[in-house]
Amino acid sequence: MRLPRIVGAVVVGGALVGAQVPVSAAAPSTLTIGVDHQDFANQRPDQGRLFEYTDFFSRSVKVHQGDTLDFNFQGFHDIAITKSEALAQSQQPIATPDGDDSPSVATGKPKISLNLVVFAFGSGCGWTTPCDYTGGNDLKISGPPPGNPNAPPSGDWKVTINAGPGTYTYFCYIHPGMRGKVEVVEADEATTSQAQNDAVSQQQFLKDKAQAERAEHAADVVRYSGEPGDRTYFVKVGISAANNHVAIDEMFPNSIKDPSKQLNLVAGDRVAYSWPDGHNAHSVTFPPDAVPPFGFDCDSGFVAAPPPPPCAETGEPPELITDPGNAPPGTQLTAPLTVVDAGDRLGKDFGLPTSTHWAVTTGESTTSGSYAFNCNIHDFMRGTINVVVGSE
Repeated sequence: MRLPRIVGAVVVGGALVGAQVPVSAAAPSTLTIGVDHQDFANQRPDQGRLFEYTDFFSRSVKVHQGDTLDFNFQGFHDIAITKSEALAQSQQPIATPDGDDSPSVATGKPKISLNLVVFAFGSGCGWTTPCDYTGGNDLKISGPPPGNPNAPPSGDWKVTINAGPGTYTYFCYIHPGMRGKVEVVEADEATTSQAQNDAVSQQQFLKDKAQAERAEHAADVVRYSGEPGDRTYFVKVGISAANNHVAIDEMFPNSIKDPSKQLNLVAGDRVAYSWPDGHNAHSVTFPPDAVPPFGFDCDSGFVAAPPPPPCAETGEPPELITDPGNAPPGTQLTAPLTVVDAGDRLGKDFGLPTSTHWAVTTGESTTSGSYAFNCNIHDFMRGTINVVVGSE
């Protein structure tokens, strides 16, 4: 997020003084709102970790009718502006269960079909010319930022607020609970200045960051129960912090940052994975990058997106789905390069069928070696299981 103009505001006892000045008949203005936040010290994919600020900077602003909101992206998000989140989800849900197909073998739940309207990368208004939001049943959706989806996403999505006085919602489809509000006030009422918004945003960021660092430290511990040969190790696939304002994209324990936290197993041991972050989506895939996170539901099964051209099941239109996985809980590892995939797991806050627990086992048919895995959505989230079988 850019914070270019933190001036003209004084914080006294937690309140901002001197940042709002009543005006009348002011010319339309533009207010920049950060979407996510730069935090280079804690955005270290080389260490297998990244703080994703699932937050708006700031979460509450006041504008006049005719003013423009400039949402400055610093991460992978998908913004909507609407009268209410419920209205938006009823018009354009982020995803739906695939009820006409067999369930995922990895989760036992229906496969998840993604809404192509919500996931239209950088299309429509807002990226070149501002969207015109008029209130009522109007709904404007950004889609994820345009450009290379494998590069750090950034960009500015602009919306001119031509709705009448009242309170409206902006939220991220991809991270449930990431939301803010814009209040359109009368022409003679004070609005949020850029200086005020930037000062509030900085306080908000520092609070989010401190809470996230504490949560990360507490989670990064090797945990297990039982004795060798009948032992269960526990791995958390991402966590959230700061009241869901930070998604900590990291495998816990993190053996990329600290190799001493690699898990060392003997035959009979198992690894139990859990997905505690309710407002994010992650996977576990052996070996890393073996399966893409999204693809098309075709007669042949899950096909990586985008194939040329998109395929489909016979008699149906192309259907974009999340990776359904190929391995039920308790699948035994056999060789480091054999694909064992938990599939994409959505957090419980999405309100869609999901499963947040999965496990792999080892036995006499498991080849000794290092079994690397990662999240195919956040490919830098990685870990390693070392297995020794017999007297090797």
